[in-house]
Amino acid sequence: AEALADYLCVTYERSTTNRRVLELGAGTGALGLCVAAAGLATEVVVTDRFDVMPLLTRNVTRNAPNCANTRLCAAELSWGPVE
Repeated sequence: AEALADYLCVTYERSTTNRRVLELGAGTGALGLCVAAAGLATEVVVTDRFDVMPLLTRNVTRNAPNCANTRLCAAELSWGPVE
């Protein structure tokens, strides 16, 4: 997540258009939170499975004040093969 966040911050400018990001399997949400805090998107949705949501939601809530220009939210989303 850290290497990709560094790459995105160097490659992309702050969002002046309606760039939206959907992160699948966000885990702690580190990458989505970095994108939001850097202002690289106007909307960031970080997602993961039900069992990860308490941590992901807590991280989004704690970091939302640092992402004032980005709509940031966490959502439950199971993807991939059903087990």
